[in-house]
Amino acid sequence: MKRRKVKFLILLFLSLLLFVPFVIFSAMFRLIPYVLSFSFGLVIYCTLLYRHVYKGKKPKYPLVPPEGRTDIYFPRTDIPRPIYEDVRRYPEYFESKRKKRKKK
Repeated sequence: MKRRKVKFLILLFLSLLLFVPFVIFSAMFRLIPYVLSFSFGLVIYCTLLYRHVYKGKKPKYPLVPPEGRTDIYFPRTDIPRPIYEDVRRYPEYFESKRKKRKKK
């Protein structure tokens, strides 16, 4: 099993251990608003868990860099691009909003 799937299953199991007792006790005492709120919280948590852990989106880079030649950080090599290199090469994308407004 992949590491991501194991992490997803462990966090899902822990969330069920946390949410299900509250739902059961609320249902035993017929507190419908609490049952709905805990169930809604469980659904939101599971959705966020799936989106961030299981699906896991990787950053995408253009196929051809602006210089016209590929570098070692090309997506096929799966090496993460260091942020300081991007800041040095393309400073206009990393300027603060105040500096951008002043230039306009």
